[in-house]
Amino acid sequence: MSDQNKNTKKETEKKGYVVSENGKAEREILKIPEEIKLSIVIDGRELVTLMCTPHRLNYLVAGFLYLEGIIDHISELCLLGICDEETRAQVRLKNPFNFEEFYKQSTISSGCGGGIVAGKKRLKSVPPLPGKPISTKNIFNLMKQLYSVSKKHRSTGGIHSAGLSLDGEKLYLVSEDIGRHNTIDKLGGECFLKEIFTRGGIIVTTGRISSEMVAKASRMQINILASRTAITTLAYQLAQELGITLIGYIRARKLRIYTHPENVLGEK
Repeated sequence: MSDQNKNTKKETEKKGYVVSENGKAEREILKIPEEIKLSIVIDGRELVTLMCTPHRLNYLVAGFLYLEGIIDHISELCLLGICDEETRAQVRLKNPFNFEEFYKQSTISSGCGGGIVAGKKRLKSVPPLPGKPISTKNIFNLMKQLYSVSKKHRSTGGIHSAGLSLDGEKLYLVSEDIGRHNTIDKLGGECFLKEIFTRGGIIVTTGRISSEMVAKASRMQINILASRTAITTLAYQLAQELGITLIGYIRARKLRIYTHPENVLGEK
């Protein structure tokens, strides 16, 4: 299996103007997040094109394949290569892939470029991992950690970030991308390729939580999915069904727990 990830590109710098409230304009160098189209090709046939940030593309592709239920184990992945100046990901699977069945069970999502999310038939729900509830203090701290290490998010303001905690106290992995769902794929892909056990973990994100993100978190067997911003109604319904705690609007002193508060408060 090829694990290529040669991209080391920085944010694109362009000349522009910064204008103050009084109308004064100053010419400055402005950083703009990079965006590319990445086509995932399985056994010679294109599956989907993702709009993404050209960074850690091998994790993005592996995560997409795993979190969408296309593969279940690393042994099913014979080849993963990023080529053609990082516009195509060539994938070869151990077993024949049924494109028609995949599309039949999938939904076009609201993510960047129109993502694809697994249908319920492909979701494998795992009961939440029992254990000691995580304190709200730790949730606040994890979000602070995410912002402190999200370099691209701070430099451009146009990048989403997501972090994975395995112990509820510190972030184990962090990913960044223009697509909020892509950040989950990158986390899932890195864990998949490195065979990291994620059941009972926590994901914090800067992006709005939609149903496709809940589905991906369920595939990773995540207990808590928390955001700086909002959740959607479908995310709420799916999280209730799958046993995932959804937290939104994590601000300086308050947060909102929408589903399964027992993972935080210790009571239903």
